[in-house]
Amino acid sequence: MKNKPKKKHICIVGAGISGITAAHTLKEKGHRVTVFERGRSITFAKGRPLSSPRFDRGIGGKCHSPKINGKAYEMGACSCAPGFSTVLEMARKYKAPLRKRMPFRVVAPGGREQTFRSVYWPFRATLTILREMAVYLCHVLSFARRCDDKTGYRNIPAKWRVSFADFCRTHNLVYIPRWLELPVVSFGYGTLDEIETWFVFNYITAVNFLGIAFFLILAGRPPVRRLDMGYEDLVTRMAANLDVRTRHEVVAIDRSNGVRVTVCKEGHPEFLQYDFDALVLSVPLPLLKGVVDFSEKEAFLTRHIHLSPYTIVACEIKDVDNVCLLVRHRVHSPGHVALIEETVEGTRGFCVCYIPEKKWDRSHEEIIMGLEKDLKEINAALVKVHAIKKWHYFPRFKDADLYRTLQGLQGENSTFYVGAIAKFELAERVAAHARGLMDGAFDGVRKKERLTLLKNFGYYYFKSCFPKI
Repeated sequence: MKNKPKKKHICIVGAGISGITAAHTLKEKGHRVTVFERGRSITFAKGRPLSSPRFDRGIGGKCHSPKINGKAYEMGACSCAPGFSTVLEMARKYKAPLRKRMPFRVVAPGGREQTFRSVYWPFRATLTILREMAVYLCHVLSFARRCDDKTGYRNIPAKWRVSFADFCRTHNLVYIPRWLELPVVSFGYGTLDEIETWFVFNYITAVNFLGIAFFLILAGRPPVRRLDMGYEDLVTRMAANLDVRTRHEVVAIDRSNGVRVTVCKEGHPEFLQYDFDALVLSVPLPLLKGVVDFSEKEAFLTRHIHLSPYTIVACEIKDVDNVCLLVRHRVHSPGHVALIEETVEGTRGFCVCYIPEKKWDRSHEEIIMGLEKDLKEINAALVKVHAIKKWHYFPRFKDADLYRTLQGLQGENSTFYVGAIAKFELAERVAAHARGLMDGAFDGVRKKERLTLLKNFGYYYFKSCFPKI
């Protein structure tokens, strides 16, 4: 007779999608879980800058969907693709509806709009483009087979450790790098001269690549959906039956004898201490300096984590309606708006603007003035700014071997690492990684449903077309 698996009490630091997915998985496996979340730092809200930063009561981390006038703005994670199996499974289970995204167009100076097909797929270049697509698909499928695990990476060869721009030059790819101006550059992952090829393969998988080619570019239709009330709503639904303690800031973690966590609860003058059997960190390690008793390896890894500044503005814009506009002439100019999307249906000009950055210290005034100038170039006008969020985005190691080092630390000192640094800054990637890691690291059997992919497919394509059914 098999012994019953020991039930553990596990602490999770951070209630982003990776932390909540980890907690959800562990609870399904029969463990007791406590999640501590300080809240997001808010420096600009309700149309004005705050004199000092405050922390909100929400959960979700970069799944940030503030409600303005009763509508959800996506100011973090924003898309849900048909291949997002973990996200779609959770959306089905917790009845988080999907919606179609706005049609995409390219906007030029003066406000002239063009289709993606006319810009990115010249008819005369069809044979060249098909050759380039075959090259990309060959490499990305090889990467998926040889190097990519749900919970980490295997040996990544030198040919994929170069910048994506260098990879394209080596393989004489001219049109494919232009296709990635929207999903890579405008969404804050860096220029194609900066981002390594294997990161691109991680993000633009074969399925995603074909969606860009045949839906976005050829058909002029968005290849992805969005969650109707935002990703934050989904994470909140997932957390409803978990022990999630918001406005609890973890101030110290001692692992010398078990796991002891010291917490500062808002409104309480005294620190609170808790003992746990294991620890899951979903917060980027640089934000835990001085909090966790880092080992030499952990401290070394923390020093080698790179972050990118990225700004998202929720605002009202005159003359942008029912459309998502790629501001192509500004995509490669950090500090300028790269993408504008009217995310809220049934309104005129309720938009989110995506601004890749190079500087960490641009003031709110500089951001707003720059946005006004960029909009003027395309014959649009800024009416009102509701919220501004500055992200420390895309935590990563530039040396791919350091991911193997991090994988080797999983479980050491009863500590596990989830979130973007463990995999990639993408909602599905971090959720799938967290679930896979928790499944393998802790005892217990999680009940798995049948026909998940088929159910996800039906939910994605049917439910978003008929949301009231």
